[in-house]
Amino acid sequence: MENKKTTILLEMADDNDGYVSVSDAARFGIAPTFISELVEQGLFTRIAKGLYIKKGYEPDSCYLIHYIYKKAVFGYASSLYLHHILGEPKIPDIALPLNYMTKGIPGTSCRHLGEKEFQTGQILAVTPKGNLVPCYDLERLFIETLRRIDEEGSVPILKALYQKGLYLDRLKEYAALFHMEEASKVALTLLKSES
Repeated sequence: MENKKTTILLEMADDNDGYVSVSDAARFGIAPTFISELVEQGLFTRIAKGLYIKKGYEPDSCYLIHYIYKKAVFGYASSLYLHHILGEPKIPDIALPLNYMTKGIPGTSCRHLGEKEFQTGQILAVTPKGNLVPCYDLERLFIETLRRIDEEGSVPILKALYQKGLYLDRLKEYAALFHMEEASKVALTLLKSES
């Protein structure tokens, strides 16, 4: 029976980029104490409360943040990274709802946002290691870039977002929501003329 449980956990980890959670194991009737035994044997390493990684796999820092802080959404710079527009930020950029973890997440740059700003444009993106994490969509990033237009590098980001293909109805909706209609129209006109 022990070998069967070990095989189930090892196969589960291989199917999940090396990860096994206590809740996943429980669905197969495997207790946390059994996983702890596998840690002692060197087959797994505990990387967070209730989460283990199989020997030979590297942890995915984006997935870990998402696993530990379920309400966290990857913010502007990290979303641009997950959409392959910018390189990985030195410090993960995280958006949190107001009044949630008011001190923020250690080792990250956190912004607390009101409900409308926090919720608008959330999607799931695939990390470089193949895990799904929440971030913001291209249209939301386009609006955010317009809001930061005076910052260095904003114009190339707008061009890159435009070239990825934007859903114009969604962009129009976000522009209205964030009072950026005029700036959005001007930017789209200029980008269309350059293509």
